[in-house]
Amino acid sequence: MARKAKVFKETEHKESIMTELNIKTLGELVEKDKKKVGDVKSMIERYGIYYLNRWHEWEAAPKGSSNSDQIINNAISALGEYADIFDERTPIEDVEDFFRNPDQLHIYRYGFNQDKNGNLLVEKTHIQTLEEQIENLKEENKRLGGVYESLVDKNLVAPELKLANQVYREALKKMDTKTNKVEGKTPLSWMQDRLQKIDSKLGDATIKRIASVANWHNKHSNIPNK
Repeated sequence: MARKAKVFKETEHKESIMTELNIKTLGELVEKDKKKVGDVKSMIERYGIYYLNRWHEWEAAPKGSSNSDQIINNAISALGEYADIFDERTPIEDVEDFFRNPDQLHIYRYGFNQDKNGNLLVEKTHIQTLEEQIENLKEENKRLGGVYESLVDKNLVAPELKLANQVYREALKKMDTKTNKVEGKTPLSWMQDRLQKIDSKLGDATIKRIASVANWHNKHSNIPNK
């Protein structure tokens, strides 16, 4: 009897944990919330992902766990399959098949937990998008009077965030306050050119994403890559 009670309590505990999950699938993020595929990919690479296991239950695969690498790679591959649908080189038959059965696409088998405030989580780790990270750095910079670099653990800074912060600060120093231009160019145009010079291997999409995040004059809009 005691053993049955113990099993019941363990089962009840597991069910209570599961009911706390409110999964926002990758499909919902890119289809409904209009998140950029590249941004979602970066979030998976940095934080991990939730996935539907063989029992059709959501299970966490956090970044850094020894068993998570394959799941994370599978989630990124699912995003790649989605992006291929909008590639002009994709056969029309594949595109038609997707729109006939969009819910069967693998991006609906992966996602993030979402709390009541809309924050995305992998287990208990709050996922910060690139936009959130750069805004937090701006606020921290103001609070510390522009001398926060020595307090930042550079090993924890995402590469794209580091570049966005660098070109933001460089452009701000060179900006003409009368014209709001940087060396005769709009801040966005100047930062795109600067990023190209910093690393010629950066793709156009990456340069545009980093520059748009660092551009203090524009309100960002998330549109899926097509």
